[in-house]
Amino acid sequence: MAKVLVVDDSLSVRKVVEKALEGRGMQVLSAASGAEALERIERDRPDVVICDVILPDKDGYQICQFVRKHPAISTTPVLLISGVDNGTVQARAAEVKSDEVMFKPFGVDELVRKVDGLLRSRTNGAAAAANGAPAASASAPAQTPAASAPVAAPAAAAAGRVRRERPGDPGRRSEASAGGAHRHARCPLRRARGSRGVHH
Repeated sequence: MAKVLVVDDSLSVRKVVEKALEGRGMQVLSAASGAEALERIERDRPDVVICDVILPDKDGYQICQFVRKHPAISTTPVLLISGVDNGTVQARAAEVKSDEVMFKPFGVDELVRKVDGLLRSRTNGAAAAANGAPAASASAPAQTPAASAPVAAPAAAAAGRVRRERPGDPGRRSEASAGGAHRHARCPLRRARGSRGVHH
């Protein structure tokens, strides 16, 4: 069973992603902070890491760098998630060699497809290495168009909407470079007719 680590300080987002991936037979681990994510990566060695760019202590770029520099898990696929869609995020993601970037809001079906693809890539790379062939290098992350489908909120969200309580968080970081501060988008997880997606 494939192990996927989901790193996001929003419990609602973690639960929605967890439900979607477990529905595909994956084992889902979760972390709410960068420090917890590093502990999980070191201890559990997940097959894929899904990480929000903004976390209370570290950021997703640092998590990706940790994975890439780790001698035992440097080829583990990393999918970064960002609430800000701009060239700075793409450039930083490419700099730290993340495998994919997704921008919020996105549909959980799209997320599952991305994770499936990363798992296949990991399996193919391992098979190639076993046969003595060089594994394909990770390409620059491609921008994923935002899906219009909203996500069904977890049952805990009685009102059908869940928002991040982040305005006063002292540890929040900007996803943009030092030259331009961008406020992290706080979109709700909300229920809509027909299909699902993640907003925050």
